[in-house]
Amino acid sequence: MYKATGQYKKALDYTDSLNILKDSLTNAEKAKAINQMEIKYKTAEKDKQIVQNQLLIAQQKSKIISKNTWIGSIAGSIVLLCIILVSVYLNSRHKQRLQNEQIKTLQQDNTISILKGVVQGEEKERGRIARELHDGIGGMLSAAMMRLMAIRHEKAEITTVPAYIEAMDLLQEMGDEIRKTAHNLMPEVLLKQSLPDAIRTYCNFVEKSKTLHVDFQSYGSFDEITQKSKLNIYRIVQEMLKNITEHANASHALLQLFANDRLLTITVEDDGSGFDTEAIKKGIGLHNLKTRVDSMQGHFTIESGAGKGTSVYIEFDMQKMIADDTI
Repeated sequence: MYKATGQYKKALDYTDSLNILKDSLTNAEKAKAINQMEIKYKTAEKDKQIVQNQLLIAQQKSKIISKNTWIGSIAGSIVLLCIILVSVYLNSRHKQRLQNEQIKTLQQDNTISILKGVVQGEEKERGRIARELHDGIGGMLSAAMMRLMAIRHEKAEITTVPAYIEAMDLLQEMGDEIRKTAHNLMPEVLLKQSLPDAIRTYCNFVEKSKTLHVDFQSYGSFDEITQKSKLNIYRIVQEMLKNITEHANASHALLQLFANDRLLTITVEDDGSGFDTEAIKKGIGLHNLKTRVDSMQGHFTIESGAGKGTSVYIEFDMQKMIADDTI
């Protein structure tokens, strides 16, 4: 308008204002474009950094996983090795324990065999002595008595001689003692009577001394046990009653014999003077008793004290008494 109307100065001023405005708009657009490009560049850099960081984290994770895998493998190997070593050690200990138990069992069996041999040897010797007494000395005494009786028939007046009468009485008494001794050494009563009856007969024999009263009690059946076991039990009772009569100064004794399907027990109690069990452990009577009980794989306990009497308890496995004929 100003140019058309000839107002050129104003037209130039507005033209300059227009150019300044255009430059301003152009610069603003350029700045905006540059700013957008800078934002895109920074965003791209950040994305690149994030990707690099993610890759680095992934690599670190992979290294950690690999390291943990190695550590786990090594730890597992160590644990497995420890388990193997412990298993080997325990297996070795178990084998050693089994070997020790086998050695102990063999030693016990050997000891029991030796004790059985000792007991059997004693019984054989008892039998030999009994036969010598009965057949040898007993026969000689019988012959002597028959000879003296023959003299009496030849000379009847000799029966009034005190020395002859004393000699006959002495020979008769000696014969009785020899028969009793032979009977104790080899009790034939066991072949004719049950074990309780044989022990009762022996108790009656002990009571004839009038120094000890024996109260014998028997419970259960003893028919199934072997003859050798019966003989051993009879010997044990003999040994205990012998110890009471010789050492205990007792006036009364209780003897109990008990048997069931599992156990055979012997209990002996007396009202004697008692003794110190530790001080008399090495006594011959107690040693013989222990040897015979051990040979039968039994167990026994002794309780005693000065002035308190003595109590003996012996226990055997009934099945062994029935099955083992080598005792």
